[in-house]
Amino acid sequence: MSFLSGWFRSLQLRWIRFRHYLSGYVKIRLEDQANEQENDDPVEVVWSKYLGKSLYRLENIPYTEGFNLHDVVRCQERPNELPVVVEIVQHSSNRTLRVAFQEEVSDEAVGHILSELREKQVYYEKAIARLYMFNLEPSIDYEAVRDYLKSKQEEGLLWLYE
Repeated sequence: MSFLSGWFRSLQLRWIRFRHYLSGYVKIRLEDQANEQENDDPVEVVWSKYLGKSLYRLENIPYTEGFNLHDVVRCQERPNELPVVVEIVQHSSNRTLRVAFQEEVSDEAVGHILSELREKQVYYEKAIARLYMFNLEPSIDYEAVRDYLKSKQEEGLLWLYE
């Protein structure tokens, strides 16, 4: 039974990738040049919308610093490899806050913080375990949200990375 469920899951993921491909969505690589020596895996793979002429618009909230949701980037394209970002062509007006919740913080407390941010129209993506990226659109008060998260950091609930 586990073989069939694994096979079905694989088929399901391939279908999702194929649908994204038909919609013009592709995965691209963001390489964090600044932290390459400190980080064992300085590469992040994100969904993007292909715009033509080696240009892509980021469709995930990236963890890699310097990038934000809907930035337009130019990629180097090589056969049989994911395109690799070489420069940001146009910054979106979005801003990203990166947060890691402390291990000892309850799921209920994390959920409460996420709920409060959603009420302020701040949306997030979860990377792994307790690591989140929050997207702030231009209409959102960046300072107020950052101050709110800093207060939670001072309470020992999370680490804020800007």
